[in-house]
Amino acid sequence: MRVNRLPGAAREFVAALVLFCYVEWLLRRTSLTVAARRMQVSMTAGEPLTASDDPDVGATAARKRLPDWAVRRVRAVERVASWWPLGRSGPCLRSSLVVGRRLSALRPVLCLGVRRDATGLRGHAWVRVGDIELDIDPGDWTPLPIGDLP
Repeated sequence: MRVNRLPGAAREFVAALVLFCYVEWLLRRTSLTVAARRMQVSMTAGEPLTASDDPDVGATAARKRLPDWAVRRVRAVERVASWWPLGRSGPCLRSSLVVGRRLSALRPVLCLGVRRDATGLRGHAWVRVGDIELDIDPGDWTPLPIGDLP
């Protein structure tokens, strides 16, 4: 069966799955900057993210402002990320790179940040499209200065 004959949701899922495999290979074989460049995602430090109790803030509200095709692609990436077996610290970097590639027409930006919690220092990745933050793990993240990455 050809992929382009699959129904829309299945086609988006297959595309996300293939890109997850490619991103996994890239992250194990190259640097983050090379992986981002190959996935056509620019990188920046971004603005600090802060958690909010407002239901209009966060990934759900951001999806409401994205085009329908973009929302379908983000949902497909989230489905693949929910069971992705690789990546010890969670799939946020992988899913951010895949979302960035799937939304490349919207000129996404990969953002990296850190925060301290009870277990120590944690890293996180998310995607920004214009003024829209696509983040599956909202919280207080301090952006990293990305300009110095190799």
